[in-house]
Amino acid sequence: MGNILMPLLLSVLLLACAVLVLRRTRPGVLASLWISLLCLLLLLLAGAHAVSDRFTGEGIDASVLYHLRMGFEGAGMMEYLGLMVATGILLLLSLLAAIVCFRLLQRSPPRASRMRALASGCLLLAAAIAAHPAPPDLYRLYRVQQDNLANTTPSGDYLTTGTVAPRRPANLVVLYLEGLERSYLDEQRFPGLTPNLRRLEQRATSFTDIRQVWSTSWTIAGITASQCGIPLVTPQGSYNAMSGTDRFLPEARCIGDVLAEAGYRLEFFGGADVEFAGKGGFLREHGFARANGIEQLQDRVQDPSYRSHWGLYDDTLLGLLHARLRELARSPQPFAVFALTLDTHVPEGHVPAACAGLHYRGGEQPILDAVHCADRLAGAFIDGLLADPALKDSVLLVQSDHLMMQTAVSGLLEQAPRRNLMMLFDPSREPSRVDTPGSLLDVAPTLLNRLGADLDGFGYGRDLLGESPSVVEQHGEQVDDFLISQFGFLRSLWSFPQLYAGLELGPDDRLSLGEREIKLPALLNLGRDLQVLDIHFEIDADNRLAQRMGAQPATQRFVWVDRCAAVAALSKSPIRAPGQQWCLSAGTLGGSDIRITALEPDAPIAFADLKQAFDAGVVDTNAYPQRRSRLQAWLRYGDAFVTEVRLPSPQADTSVTVLHSVGSPSAASEARVPPTGQHVTLRRGLTLLGLDPAKGPIKLAHIDSCDSSEAGRVVDES
Repeated sequence: MGNILMPLLLSVLLLACAVLVLRRTRPGVLASLWISLLCLLLLLLAGAHAVSDRFTGEGIDASVLYHLRMGFEGAGMMEYLGLMVATGILLLLSLLAAIVCFRLLQRSPPRASRMRALASGCLLLAAAIAAHPAPPDLYRLYRVQQDNLANTTPSGDYLTTGTVAPRRPANLVVLYLEGLERSYLDEQRFPGLTPNLRRLEQRATSFTDIRQVWSTSWTIAGITASQCGIPLVTPQGSYNAMSGTDRFLPEARCIGDVLAEAGYRLEFFGGADVEFAGKGGFLREHGFARANGIEQLQDRVQDPSYRSHWGLYDDTLLGLLHARLRELARSPQPFAVFALTLDTHVPEGHVPAACAGLHYRGGEQPILDAVHCADRLAGAFIDGLLADPALKDSVLLVQSDHLMMQTAVSGLLEQAPRRNLMMLFDPSREPSRVDTPGSLLDVAPTLLNRLGADLDGFGYGRDLLGESPSVVEQHGEQVDDFLISQFGFLRSLWSFPQLYAGLELGPDDRLSLGEREIKLPALLNLGRDLQVLDIHFEIDADNRLAQRMGAQPATQRFVWVDRCAAVAALSKSPIRAPGQQWCLSAGTLGGSDIRITALEPDAPIAFADLKQAFDAGVVDTNAYPQRRSRLQAWLRYGDAFVTEVRLPSPQADTSVTVLHSVGSPSAASEARVPPTGQHVTLRRGLTLLGLDPAKGPIKLAHIDSCDSSEAGRVVDES
């Protein structure tokens, strides 16, 4: 946080100076408004950057965009209550500052040298933007996508694999320790912090130079990197595009796919919500028969209240995990079980009952207490597995899922090069130390070859015990640049469902596109050949697809499936359909006609029929603004087709417009004075209105003419 505090303060100071200087130019209302909005934007960006840096330590990076796209359901948000309150206060202060800015600009002192003040003010504004740390972060993320989007062909470093049948079907156990990087084993920085892991390292093949490369710095990214040999990038589209897709990297090949084909049973154990950040989707896509999170495991816990805000404590999780491993060992089928601990999660970690009274150096830093406890629990778990006769043929890998995110001890961690933890316990290998430079991308081929495969590489990963150099060795300090150059190919691995097999309304508000499914409502943006370029989903009332539709370019081809009442905004006349029925619309907002079809179960729509909606290609210059206007009416009133009645007013040049809505139950009619925007909401029934020259329409009396119990009862609202 200290790295960004000074640039943020400098940017805000320059911004304040710019406003004070620009006052002397006596800006008009419009110019003052634009300057105030710029101030608001920069202040909001400052808050967003500070909050992001609180987690990442690197400002706004790919992990921030990922979680914005995926959502935060399942996260332990109560741990960040103070941060959320502070963020809310910051938002209010930013808005207040923008208002103060506007008022200052409108109360200008006597004009001095206007041109000199204008030039100085603009230079100060430019300096405030240049000093701000957020715009460079956002620009860098934008350039990563734009510069590398077109190249969808992988480099020769990407190795695909066919079916791999391990010759020695040993069982596999992989234990991800949340953020517990190798740096914590450094006795110079953290003396006595991890005695158990340091002791066990003498019995393992220990990889000492596992670096963190681009787009592998958060949990699901670390899991993807270690299991698929690729950095994690998000698909093209809206920030919620991943929340409604049915598949997670369907074109990628991961260790789970290989082992499932070889007859392994794959399971996952984690204390948090297994669906958080897409873990469940990833695991189901890539060969896992069972994915266990808190919802699946809490019935096996004696005390369901014994948990943290994130989920099950590690003492509970590791106990359940060992018991399950013994069950699986009784079956002749080989197994691979991956598990993820939780108690070392930032900001301060958690200390379960098994470590009650255990403190590191007096407990001055809670996160170090959590690491100290994790060392005890992980050490006991590893000792138990290595001594268990039922698991004597198992290969065990203990690793961090990523370097620890920003905490109170980040300064200590940064005092030396930081590395991920990776220790392999293989009964067929003697303990050793491997100093080969690598990354989490190299985990999958290293593991597969220990199980008897014979791979030169897997994805961008290489066997760290083999002869092929890793991408870190090949590209050195430019390894991130190399991986970024693969962005277009990596994103193509998401493979959006396409329309070529037609579509059909399925159960549970799902839309089937061939063998793929997406949840409804959904907006599919199409390319020239009607290929699906991206998909947008509706998460909540603040993220309506009708808003996104209204922002579509006039020539953008789309298929929008939503409730018929919403899709009716694209029609030339109201659609009479049940309130919950789904309708499909296909075309362009600027086209002369848009195909709208009510969807019925077991009534598929063929691609050829869809294609006809785009074949005409006639542009109607009036259609685009009309459709956008109806979309706005739908969002405001719950009905795209409102009845507008203009009522005369005793005041000259003033009229009242009454807009009547017959849409959803929550929709409202209103009386509005168009020139000023003054309005009141009208409830069902008859309302007597007055018109105040200063306040606009005023409700004087009301009767609900549709409620028999209210018949004849007039309510005085004056």
